[in-house]
Amino acid sequence: ACSTDPWSRSRCAKVNECLLLHGTVAESAVRICRDGFSTRHAARRSTCGAAVYLADSATKADEYASPEDPGAARVLVISRVLGGVVHYTADAAPDKEELTELMTTCKCDTILNDREAC
Repeated sequence: ACSTDPWSRSRCAKVNECLLLHGTVAESAVRICRDGFSTRHAARRSTCGAAVYLADSATKADEYASPEDPGAARVLVISRVLGGVVHYTADAAPDKEELTELMTTCKCDTILNDREAC
């Protein structure tokens, strides 16, 4: 059932709906707000491969907002996310090909990489 808490009243646990943060640079934040998220610009070298990375912690999301210019602004995009069916992993270096296979074959909608458990 959906939550009755005032803060989460419009979010629904049945579909793993939550608010998460995406750290980026200002130019990318504008593109995300205009066009939505895309894995086209995603770094394939990241922990879980080419994906949209979101966090529940501002300090974690900020780690992904690394502008070329050290004086440039870092931006956090607040995102309303439907997690759907979640695949959990606590591996420090998960198998990117396995995660990609899970996503492309619709065995899950979201990968939760629990970095605190690693």
